[in-house]
Amino acid sequence: MDSRFQISDPLEDVFGDSLNFYVTDGDQTVSARVSLIALAAMGRGLPPHEAFARNKERIRKVAYEMRRANPKVGLLTLHASHFL
Repeated sequence: MDSRFQISDPLEDVFGDSLNFYVTDGDQTVSARVSLIALAAMGRGLPPHEAFARNKERIRKVAYEMRRANPKVGLLTLHASHFL
């Protein structure tokens, strides 16, 4: 995975049924979100922000794959099915 591809820590707010963060891909930054259901499945009962922190590299990998498959998309949306 490209070292210039990074994800931010999650934003403090929870928007609807997802936790928001940013993806930095080289010189571009795009918005991203991961569903609370995905975080619940990965975190096994942890609060969403803690589940994100413990699974940050896994989330980064999925975001990277999505970004490479859809480089022009303006919002990456990660669902539970992306982490199976």
